[in-house]
Amino acid sequence: MRKAEDLLVVTQAQYERLELEVVGLRDLEALFGSPQHDRLQDVELALIHYQPQFRP
Repeated sequence: MRKAEDLLVVTQAQYERLELEVVGLRDLEALFGSPQHDRLQDVELALIHYQPQFRP
């Protein structure tokens, strides 16, 4: 099972990069189906996990 901690985020910039990545992955998923579905789930899980730290 995946864990949010697998995507280590230690800076605000890294968190913001993940936010942008999830937007891009969602756009790709809408166009091409779900070839990046696992990565999208990983990034969404990490964003939820780190949100209290970077977006209080």
